[in-house]
Amino acid sequence: FSEAVDPNSGTVLMYDGGVALSATKTVAGDKLTIAATRLSDKAYLVILEGFKDLAGNVMSTPFTWTFNTEPGYNTAVTLELSSGIFWSTGGSAQATINQAKSVIIVNTVDSPSVKSNVSDRWENLPIIKDKKYRATFACVSVPANLPVQMQLKENGGSYEIYASVSAPCNGTVTVVLVPTKDNTVGRFNINFGGAVGEYTIGPVKFEY
Repeated sequence: FSEAVDPNSGTVLMYDGGVALSATKTVAGDKLTIAATRLSDKAYLVILEGFKDLAGNVMSTPFTWTFNTEPGYNTAVTLELSSGIFWSTGGSAQATINQAKSVIIVNTVDSPSVKSNVSDRWENLPIIKDKKYRATFACVSVPANLPVQMQLKENGGSYEIYASVSAPCNGTVTVVLVPTKDNTVGRFNINFGGAVGEYTIGPVKFEY
């Protein structure tokens, strides 16, 4: 507030999609603190009304604002490059990998589909439709800003792609993938390529 407020005045109303939530308030001088149960990945509406200054003047109109909370992740795993399964169409002529040093070198680009031809993958990961998955990892490339592509996909069969996001390899990569289907034994891929170059990546923090 712009001035001290009567701590016994005012009401805080909080809604999640039109459903009223329980919220408590604490007033100290001109500072208002609101406490409520936080739900992940939600949009909230907050309404303040009836607050008075120390002279007894009541706020003329309710004050309203909205905010969104980030997705919540219950599980976090670390995926090392050396624990993945490296795959390169065309064999070593397509790319080489030093898993101990976490370095991938794309040697040639001889196919329009090279982005999906050089990859490291982690299998048997649970995939749930519409759930948000976040992958974060250090990534440096030479030349700079080479593309990387992250995918959640079927682990077998037609290897159907459920979610796909691309980003430049420019220091730290963070992406959120939202799959369109369920698969209890799915796969997370990082695809390299699209240009000749060298990628050095750190462990992948994979959250879901």
